[in-house]
Amino acid sequence: MRRIYPSATREELLEAFPRRSMGQIYDCAARYNVKRKKEPHSTAGFPIIEQIKLRAKKCNISMKDLDAMARTTPYFASGRWRFDGLNRRSVYRAIEALDGEVTIVWR
Repeated sequence: MRRIYPSATREELLEAFPRRSMGQIYDCAARYNVKRKKEPHSTAGFPIIEQIKLRAKKCNISMKDLDAMARTTPYFASGRWRFDGLNRRSVYRAIEALDGEVTIVWR
């Protein structure tokens, strides 16, 4: 369980434990405190949001705290860019709050 559970797909788990349901496999993993590897978060096609999230993670700042620092309401914590599109003001405020700068490079 400890070896296979963190990175195996659902199908691999069911194959490795043929007489168990997924619910039983999840319960067993929880009992032994075995965690799944986390998938990287999706940014819905905005690389700048990914960079902001990576910088915040590196600085141990949650998305809720970033919203408070940048005065962006729950823009980052709720993932509003996925539904409303990219809000430039919120992005610029977050970059400033994370001690970054925006530059333009012409090709």
